[in-house]
Amino acid sequence: MQVSASHPLEEQIREGEQALADGDKEKALALFEALLEKAPDDKHIQQRLKRVQLSDQVQALLEVAEQLEKADQLEAAKQKYEEVFALDPFSKRTQQGKSRVERTLREQQFLLLLSAAQAAEEQEDWSQAALHYEEASQISLIAPM
Repeated sequence: MQVSASHPLEEQIREGEQALADGDKEKALALFEALLEKAPDDKHIQQRLKRVQLSDQVQALLEVAEQLEKADQLEAAKQKYEEVFALDPFSKRTQQGKSRVERTLREQQFLLLLSAAQAAEEQEDWSQAALHYEEASQISLIAPM
């Protein structure tokens, strides 16, 4: 998450984010707790502190999601990435993994429909071939922006 230039504690927030990115959870936790004492009602600091507090759980779930993805259990991996995303929607690693799995699932569905259309053509079942081609044409292989 990008800190706005107008945030009064911008430098300390950046330092806390960098500590978290570097894997120094204790430093990040201490920094954000100190920041929260200075600005107890600041939603941005509260959100970052929560992110630090959940980082071990997020890391563990991410590892499971990545293992499932490597094992080609893509639906299970997608569900796990979504679970992680619900905890930390700002995790770049989670966003990339979720996007990668969703793209692979779309590609697999596209190829399955294309294969079914070609098989229907071989059987001269033109209505089924057209139906499968139409379904395949509805699958976007380009990641949504």
